[in-house]
Amino acid sequence: MVILPGARVSPGDVVVTTAGTYPTVKYFAAGVGAELVEVPYADDSATGQYSVDLSALCQAAVSCNASAVYVANPDNPTGHVHKPEDIETLRSSLPAHTTLIVDEAYVDFAREMGVKRRLPNTVQLRTMSKAYAMAGLRIGYWLSEEEWVKKADQIRTQYAINNLSVHVAEMLIADADFGPKLLAETVRLRDELSAALRSRGMLVLPSATNFVMVRYGSDEEVAKP
Repeated sequence: MVILPGARVSPGDVVVTTAGTYPTVKYFAAGVGAELVEVPYADDSATGQYSVDLSALCQAAVSCNASAVYVANPDNPTGHVHKPEDIETLRSSLPAHTTLIVDEAYVDFAREMGVKRRLPNTVQLRTMSKAYAMAGLRIGYWLSEEEWVKKADQIRTQYAINNLSVHVAEMLIADADFGPKLLAETVRLRDELSAALRSRGMLVLPSATNFVMVRYGSDEEVAKP
């Protein structure tokens, strides 16, 4: 996400995102002088689930002539995930010139939900911070068209990672057991935590990530011992 605004978004452009989603996109959009337009989450009153409203994002992008639309899938902080075909429908509904940014930082926890084919004018962001527990080393990458990579290389040096970080990343990728074991243990603990919270009467939303979101009711309900 660090170099993408400099590569695809310019001063005065409009970036559309969801109000309350992963906030870093806001910082970098503001950093290049772009205008940020936010739409609310979709709120399912029956289940209490919040989800990124893809239709609302598309409508905002069309009405604002947006240069980019940002979607975290799975989403942070709701834990909700859209199916790949939903993301593909969003892409086909957006103007051709609008770049779709799909942040798949947590996709290892829902691999079947990751976008499997290259979509036009779309970039997928990935990281080793979650499934490989390497948040401190800040190892990340993107999947996009080749010319975008060449453009990003013009400013990549100031965001480069050190050789030790690269070496550790290569070691972990080469270890076929490390990632799956860590994922399985993380999911086990996540589900254990969810069950414990639900046993105390809390509304824990379904999660396709390594965390859970708890939705509280009224102020009176929250104040109960």
